[in-house]
Amino acid sequence: MKKILLVFLITMFLPNTGFSNCYVDYKAKKNNPLRLHYGISKINTDLCENRNAITLDLESRLQSSGWILLKLLDVFGNEGIDERKDSAGIYFLKY
Repeated sequence: MKKILLVFLITMFLPNTGFSNCYVDYKAKKNNPLRLHYGISKINTDLCENRNAITLDLESRLQSSGWILLKLLDVFGNEGIDERKDSAGIYFLKY
C-alpha cells in the first residue's frame, strides 16, 4: 500500500504534458539569398506546455545554423508525426 501511495504522490508532482514525446513544426528562413523551410523538431517534454520556452529553445537551435524562426506552428505528440514527416523532408528532426 505504501508503494502505491508513493507512486501516486510522485506522479502528481511530475509535469503532465499528455505527450510521451513532444514535437513542434515550424517555418524558418535565411536571408541573402532568401531560403525558406518547414521543419519538425523534437522538444523536451518539460517545455511542451510553454510556447515561449519552446520558441526560445528552437530559435537558439536554428540560429546556430543561420536560420531565423518565422513561426511556431503546432505542438504535438507521436500522433502527429506521420502526417507531417514527408512535408519536413531533410528538416525532419534536424534541429
